[in-house]
Amino acid sequence: MGGSGGRIMAVAQNKGQGENGGCKRRVVRWGKILGLLVLALFLLLGALFITGKFLTSRLETDPRALESWGPGTSFLTTRSGDVHILDVGEGEVILLIHGSTGSIADWQEGVVDRLAESHRVVAFDSYGFGLSERNDSFKYGHALWTQQAIDVLDALEIERAAVVGHSAGAMTAVLLAADYPESFRGVVLTGHGFAADPAQMLPFLPGVGELWAAQQTIIGDAFSDSYREQAEAVHRIRGTRAAYLAFMRSQYISPTSFRLFDGGYEDIEVPVLQMHGTLDKSQTIESARELSSRLADTHFVAIEGSDHFIHIEAPDQWGARVTPFVWSLAPGLSRSQRDPDRGAPPNLLRPQIVIFAG
Repeated sequence: MGGSGGRIMAVAQNKGQGENGGCKRRVVRWGKILGLLVLALFLLLGALFITGKFLTSRLETDPRALESWGPGTSFLTTRSGDVHILDVGEGEVILLIHGSTGSIADWQEGVVDRLAESHRVVAFDSYGFGLSERNDSFKYGHALWTQQAIDVLDALEIERAAVVGHSAGAMTAVLLAADYPESFRGVVLTGHGFAADPAQMLPFLPGVGELWAAQQTIIGDAFSDSYREQAEAVHRIRGTRAAYLAFMRSQYISPTSFRLFDGGYEDIEVPVLQMHGTLDKSQTIESARELSSRLADTHFVAIEGSDHFIHIEAPDQWGARVTPFVWSLAPGLSRSQRDPDRGAPPNLLRPQIVIFAG
């Protein structure tokens, strides 16, 4: 019995060792397969990256912008770089900041002429967009554009402004109002919520984003023939697509973005007007309303039937709310007197407006 038992134990031990050996071989085999898959993915993304860069070089043939866009536009040298600006009208100052892929043209489409009748309108393209400078040393994002805004205001000797931001540009407006309270008297947030846009996930992937961008004659919407013509000129400037991709890949993971998850909005001490289209698919109206609880002094206005670009789709409705709000930022008014639904007090001076691409 003892000998038989020993043989059984030996067989069992050998069987266990065989099973362990087989398990190890399977782990090794699947490890090799996984490694090959990772290598294949890496090579594929690398090939897409190189292909995208090559195709982009065929599209972006202009070293830089040489001519500005018509009356009132010019190039301004600031501390941080060369900026394309629009400067028309007279009055107090408002700073309008457009969203990603935009330019001065975003505001020219709907509201510049209207505002310039009674205000000074200064617009500029943010770095990487429009006709402003591209530079490999730039870290494209809200921190850069916030500094650019201050540099432009300083170069124009503008001491104080109301700031209006659209979409991603509204995030820059938030940072300006929070970090430079002495320079801004009020904030308008247009088409802005704090939610990820699913349409921006594709450019986020390295290689995939480069190939996708290389297939776009323009990135973003075109609202008229003249707008498309300007956008196509912008996308022939070297570094345009790289700037866009750099911003897309950093906007949700940068220190600035992490800060705004639980701060930034709460740091704003001046009055805020939120304007949002009820049909906005990029930033839903629900995401915009959620921000109201984080703002100390805000008024929310929903524009029925409008999508993401309210100032272009419904410029009269947009202006009818923004203009009296900005008028109401004169010193000494109560919160109830700042309600944009009440209209502008007739005895207030109209402020000067600054618009910049962000």
